[in-house]
Amino acid sequence: MTFQPPYRPSGRSVWLGKDLAQTDDWIVKLSPATLEEIDASVSRLRGRNAYDAPVRREEFPLVTMADELVRMRQKIATGRGFFVFRGLDRDRYCDNELGLIFRGFGAHFGHEPVLPWATNGIVYRILIFYIGALAVIMSLVPWNQIDPGMSPFVLVFDRIGIPVAADIVNLVVITAAMSSCNSGLYSTGRMLHALSEIGQAPSALGAINRRHLPAAAITVSAALMLVGVFLNFLVPDQVFIWVTSVALIGTLWTWAIIMLAHRGYPVANWLVVGFLIAVAALLSVEPGTRVALYVAPIWFGLLGVAYIRMKPRPRQNVGFAVGQSPSP
Repeated sequence: MTFQPPYRPSGRSVWLGKDLAQTDDWIVKLSPATLEEIDASVSRLRGRNAYDAPVRREEFPLVTMADELVRMRQKIATGRGFFVFRGLDRDRYCDNELGLIFRGFGAHFGHEPVLPWATNGIVYRILIFYIGALAVIMSLVPWNQIDPGMSPFVLVFDRIGIPVAADIVNLVVITAAMSSCNSGLYSTGRMLHALSEIGQAPSALGAINRRHLPAAAITVSAALMLVGVFLNFLVPDQVFIWVTSVALIGTLWTWAIIMLAHRGYPVANWLVVGFLIAVAALLSVEPGTRVALYVAPIWFGLLGVAYIRMKPRPRQNVGFAVGQSPSP
């Protein structure tokens, strides 16, 4: 496979500092009328902590630049992705008031309640699709009568008189597995390619084919995925438990590092870390899941050796920047 230079993205969302120097359409000059609106909003909100609660649009109206805001929202979504406001005298406001202005403008470009809504939505989905499904299954079939070798969903569908239940469930499972494999190949291939570009993976993984795809990284990802097929041939009854247990170790490690990195909430963080350690300890109870505890030290050791070997490599300059400062 011949090596080709890294693919350079193009389009309205990609820009260089020299491009910004040739135009000023990314600079928005605040008009005197808009500055008066900002002053009025700050006066109404004065005394309120800028970061206690979201600032709503109606609390920070910007009627004088309504048309401009529509254009800016469209450009942020489909164009360069940012604007710079000019004309605000920062010395007139304290830090908290500047925070109110920042969040007030932000309310016109996004909906801050989206994140809490998405977080709560996860809880609702778990209650409906997982807890709800278990409740329906155990309402129809006692838990001590479920055959481990048979899907509980197939058993339930069979009980309610759907003879093709097994075929339906198999179709759903196969479709989900194919989608998962496709997503895995896409993400791991791009990740290996990106690591290669910054010198944290072998340079051979940075090779790109004529269609500007990271063919080498995708090929390596597919080859490693075939290990699962090989294990399924050797130990079909154990492979699912082995793979999910090993994957769980990676998940536990990732969340543990996240908790250790966020030291602002020491009590809550250590409680979560303790829970993760307890989950890891439970893997040692069953012989099938215990395999993950044998594999984990080997895998982390290989990663450590690879990191030490790749760390001294200088990072490659790919010749473009996304998000580069417009300052010279």
